[in-house]
Amino acid sequence: MINSQDKAIRRFTSDAKRILRDNVIDILIYGSVARGEAKKESDIDVIVIVKRNAFKMQMRLAALSFDILLETGEYISVQTLKSKELKRDTIFLHNVKRDAIHAL
Repeated sequence: MINSQDKAIRRFTSDAKRILRDNVIDILIYGSVARGEAKKESDIDVIVIVKRNAFKMQMRLAALSFDILLETGEYISVQTLKSKELKRDTIFLHNVKRDAIHAL
């Protein structure tokens, strides 16, 4: 992981916990960053698992992601899912579960 990506992930995780409070269950980093294949221009793929109001939380976390992009130059591609959605059997979620790093 590139140092600026690590800084962006730490900032995102810290601020997401503050914003979501008890609604956050887990934060998963997946994709090239999680696999150790990230390049300087790679985005940071993140799934935030919440208890409720996934769409509303998505909007708040997208704003946070934009703030971090302006501050660090690192783009965090964030998706928000309710825990029950993570149990779906899709190729995408299978790959996420295989590669994921738990940031919480």
